[in-house]
Amino acid sequence: MEEKQNNTPALKRLFRLKQITNFQEEDEDSKNLKKVLGTGDLISLGVGSCVGTGMYLVTGIVAKTMAELGVRVPHTTGSAYIYSYVTVGEIIAFIIGWNMILEYIIGTAACASALSTCVDILSTGAISNVTSTWGDVWDSPPDILAWFITLVMMFVFVNGVKSSIQLNNFLSIINFLSWVIVVFVGLFFIHLSNWSPFAPFGIRGILKGAATCFYAFIGFDVIATTGEEAKDPKRSIPKAIITSLIILMVAYVSCTIILTLMVPYVELNEEAALVRVWAQIGYPFLQWVICIGAVSALTASMFGSMFPMPRIAYAMAKDGLIFRFLSEVNDKGVLVEMMSIGTLLAYTLVDGCVLILRYQTDQQKNYPSFISDTEGVDCGEEEETLDEQTPVSQLSGKIVLKLCFLALILIVIVELLIMDLDLLIPTVPLNIFICFVVGFLLLLIGLVLHVISKFPQDKQSGFVTPGVPWIPTLGIIVNIFLILRLFPSYFGSIHSLDVHWDGNIFQIWHQ
Repeated sequence: MEEKQNNTPALKRLFRLKQITNFQEEDEDSKNLKKVLGTGDLISLGVGSCVGTGMYLVTGIVAKTMAELGVRVPHTTGSAYIYSYVTVGEIIAFIIGWNMILEYIIGTAACASALSTCVDILSTGAISNVTSTWGDVWDSPPDILAWFITLVMMFVFVNGVKSSIQLNNFLSIINFLSWVIVVFVGLFFIHLSNWSPFAPFGIRGILKGAATCFYAFIGFDVIATTGEEAKDPKRSIPKAIITSLIILMVAYVSCTIILTLMVPYVELNEEAALVRVWAQIGYPFLQWVICIGAVSALTASMFGSMFPMPRIAYAMAKDGLIFRFLSEVNDKGVLVEMMSIGTLLAYTLVDGCVLILRYQTDQQKNYPSFISDTEGVDCGEEEETLDEQTPVSQLSGKIVLKLCFLALILIVIVELLIMDLDLLIPTVPLNIFICFVVGFLLLLIGLVLHVISKFPQDKQSGFVTPGVPWIPTLGIIVNIFLILRLFPSYFGSIHSLDVHWDGNIFQIWHQ
């Protein structure tokens, strides 16, 4: 085996695939994570991770594809890292794994900072007043309280997943009570005139805001990383993802509507809008009640950011991707946007994984679990689809894989052409030409997807994403579009971090 490994070309090893196997039987002598999480625990974890962040169209698309992957590769920890390892190769999984760890670290820092702000409000500014008198040692006062909160949360996790998930369930109950107060009390203070103008920044502002706020959608990854700890992952993960979406959509959208109808958006406090708004309408005592709910919600969200980090690292280490470099400081204020890109990249990979896996044979699970040295998927006997007339074959899987890459290239070209939406207004000859090219490329994409849809699919029992290949492709299109809406400087920042992190770790791994 070792001789075979040494004779394998280095480039081929970078794109080797992890086999889809029965992960429950992997490494029986090693210590695995305990299965203590039920469907209710996963729902609470997903809701707590996303509460107070936002909910957009793409979330529904991502949820369906993530749910199917949770069924196809159930007994694993690592979420999009494992899914990309199984589907597109080792080097891509390596990069995605570190991007996910990066986004969770930034999410933890953001939640800790927001928690510190809420506690400072409860203390009527006593904490910030003290730290602001510490001289000019730093450009801005250090957030000592945020550091302390992170330390406390670390000790909570040390006690084990069962006790920490009980704390998360308790916080979710407080979040629900806080939502009830905000919605039903806020109904008495709404003014429809506050929605005039309804969209002052137009479609550009909406799309830019959606792209920037996508960092909030890490709740799905949290649920997907619990595959090894869930009692029945094939049932619990899909149910938890879809149920969490429904709850979050109702809770967050209702809070947003009430908040913007109570006070014009330009007058909202940027640091703690949901808390400060009660003082703005003349009922300051209510901000103390809501602040307790805000602290609870932010604690649950911080819990959701910290929970998957060690699980992704655990999955990478279990696959032999050993790393030790774990520190990098960015001095630019682009952390939210960087995490948005990391999250969008992970979800784009999830959509692509569903699209590719649906048309591949599923004989890999007859093999023992190991990292394959082969370029593609090992196949035994061909497995028939549900209609038992159009079997999924290795040839059809390879053809679909090539068509998927062709569709991806066409999508990226279209997205680059329409980065400036004004180019779609046919007022000058250049714009007319661009509109013609975009229309032609969209027609080609539709044709490629139509051809893909005619190939046999491997539909397993359990949750299955409907509308393949159309729904995953729609998710990829919107994800890439949102990524391109961010400023170019964000790409430079995340590129420098990725190169520095991945380069150092990759050197250690291959030494």
